[in-house]
Amino acid sequence: MNRIGVIGYNDGNGHPFSFSSIFNGFNEDNIDSCPYSTIPDYLKKNNSNNKLLQNSKVTHVWTQDFSISQNIAAFSNIPTIVKNLDEMVGQIDAIILARDDYENHYENISKFITQEIPIFIDKPLAIKVNDAKNMLSKQKFLGQIYSISALANDNKIVDAKNNLKSIGKINSISGLMPGSWEKYSVHLFDPLIKIFGKDFAIEDYKVLKSESLTMLKGKSIEGSDISLTCLGGEKCSPFLNIIGEKGFLFFDFQDPYSAFRNTLQKFSENIHDKNILRSEEETIHSISLIQIGL
Repeated sequence: MNRIGVIGYNDGNGHPFSFSSIFNGFNEDNIDSCPYSTIPDYLKKNNSNNKLLQNSKVTHVWTQDFSISQNIAAFSNIPTIVKNLDEMVGQIDAIILARDDYENHYENISKFITQEIPIFIDKPLAIKVNDAKNMLSKQKFLGQIYSISALANDNKIVDAKNNLKSIGKINSISGLMPGSWEKYSVHLFDPLIKIFGKDFAIEDYKVLKSESLTMLKGKSIEGSDISLTCLGGEKCSPFLNIIGEKGFLFFDFQDPYSAFRNTLQKFSENIHDKNILRSEEETIHSISLIQIGL
């Protein structure tokens, strides 16, 4: 049984609760300890306690606030709360950094890179290519750091990759996400890279900004129109829409459970094999796309 340590928390990101529960189950008696109502909702809907990932457990949790650590542990059945990261060193086989404050990623994982254990970093790894390259250069083995939008591993995206030819020549690609461009555009780019391959690119682009909104408009290499938008703090139903000559592929991401579970399963099953789950080239390519919208 692999022992996983979870590092969280930052405001607005419930992944320490949801990710841990996909391994450990959730405690319905402590459901109020999770401040995000959508998480117990989709865990209940997907009957998470009967579909737990079997080869790993989250055994340790640390956050910058002990009371938050207690809430995560109570909700997600985590047996050990540590008061500092040093207490986790040598006690776990892998790390999940369940925070999306990219500017603090390296500080939070630096102790564990030297331990030569696999590390999953919540999206985005970074928002500038040079920062990402610098972090990846610290790895003790290729593939030690795995970072991807879980939506790229959604079952619908995997199916679309296999059925892309069925809609013919692509005329347009559009997508919408809530949240900031810095943190949420990766949820558009990583699924598109999964579908179209690592060479997915945007040419002749322009960036439109209005208050917190960011829109990137351009053309694909094949000439299809691309329009991708992040709405800042505005609420919306996130989606991707790919329209071809013979049909379309539409994806909403209202229920992220399968995407989270697939991603965590891939990471968990590779803890001892230490294969490269995502090429450095693809990771950097994704960040280069985020960067052009800054």
